Parts: sequence; C-alpha cells; structure tokens
Amino acid sequence: MLRATNEISSTASLVGYALFAAVPSAPAAGPSSDASITNKARIAATWSAIPTADNGGSEILGYQLEIDDGAGGNFSALTGEGVAGVEDYLKLSYTVYSGIAEGTYYRFRYRGKNAAGWGPYSPITHLQAAAVPEKPPAPTLGAATDLGVTLNLLPSTEDGGSPITAHKIFRDDGTGLGPISYPYNHALYDGSASGYTATIATDALVLGTTYRFVYVATNAFGDSAYSLHLIAGVGAPLQLAVAPTRDSAYNQYFAGNNTV
Repeated sequence: MLRATNEISSTASLVGYALFAAVPSAPAAGPSSDASITNKARIAATWSAIPTADNGGSEILGYQLEIDDGAGGNFSALTGEGVAGVEDYLKLSYTVYSGIAEGTYYRFRYRGKNAAGWGPYSPITHLQAAAVPEKPPAPTLGAATDLGVTLNLLPSTEDGGSPITAHKIFRDDGTGLGPISYPYNHALYDGSASGYTATIATDALVLGTTYRFVYVATNAFGDSAYSLHLIAGVGAPLQLAVAPTRDSAYNQYFAGNNTV
C-alpha cells in the first residue's frame, strides 16, 4: 500500500496486490495416445502435468488441449479458455469422440495456465485414430503328413485403421486338448506369407499328436485377439479302403471277408 504524510497526519491507500510470477514454461513433450481407449472412432489424449519447477512461481490453474482437423489445418481448443464446461481443466487426459475419421493422424498440443496467464505450447504430436486389428479368421488345413502340418492363413478383414504389418502363429502343447493356452510361438514363420508348414524337425511337433493352431494380426498398435483355432494332427492320413468288387456269378458284393 501507499502512505501519504504531511505535518498534520498520514493516510494509507487501499491494499494492492502484485504477483511475483511468470507464465508457466512450455511442457517438455506433447500429448500421447492411451492405447487402451483410442480406437478407429476416438482418440484418448494424455499428457504430463507441468512440474512445480516450471510453473512460473504460481500454481497451475488449468490445461488447454488443442487438435487440428487431421489435414494440417488450424488448431481448435478442446479444453481451456473459452470452452464451456472445460475451461479450468486440471485433468491430464481427454477423449475426442466427434469428427474423428478412421486411420487419420491428428496433430495435438497443450499448454498450462497460472495466475499470470497461459504459457507456451508443448511440442506437437501426431495421434492416429486406430487400434489393434480385428481377430483374423481361423487358419485352414493345407496338408497333414508324418512330417508336419501345413497351415493356410487368411487376412483380417478389419485392420483397425492401421495397416497390418505381420501375422504370428501359435499352438498349444498338444496334451489332450485341455484348458486353452497357446505358449508356443512359431518364430520361424516370416509373418507375411499366406501359408506355413510346422514340422517335427523345426517346430518340435510330435508324430501322432493333435494340436490347436491359432494366429494373430499385428499393426502399429499391437496384436489382435487370437483367431479361432484349427485342430490338426501330425501323421499321414489313413489310406482309403479298397473299393468293394462284384462277384458276377452270385451277384454279390465282397468287402474283405464280409458279404454285402
């Protein structure tokens, strides 16, 4: 406050306040995507709190998250100043549902506000509206011999918005078709071919054993759920029985020692 004094007396002013603080520093990194929520129709953005050492000497009052149009256009605010209901936004995540196109990358940035005002923006990050692929269909049997099993793979019909880059084949342990688990990854499969032969020599299959085979599709967001399984055994198929022959003298058919 200010006090004025003369020979008679002194008078004090009203109390004034001055903030000894600066705006917050720019966040060190831009928003990231929460893969457990983000999919082809929504993007869940998360970010880090501005630490006390960077808050400009005044506590953070809110964060402003911004997104572009997915085509390099202007940013628009999702939270913070001027956004009804989310103006003083202290949460560290926000999910965007409106206007999201499958597979599109959107630019995100954020900044913090204290009593001195808004600080500078974080670096820009690019978040994609995508998720892991849908589970692929079951593999089909190409061949079963006493050396191994040939599997045919079909592509997933839905890539989750991000291109499928590989497939992975798994099998169970072959012990009586008990509780389902697939601990064995066929690492020799290159991930791109439409078929693969698992053999006794290279994949530790056991002659006469029945296995369940599954596979997953992989993109930048991770692995899909397991496909439905194919049950196949390692062993040569049964030979076809000799066709019955006709005895023209008695007009009878013989199949082995049995008269038909």
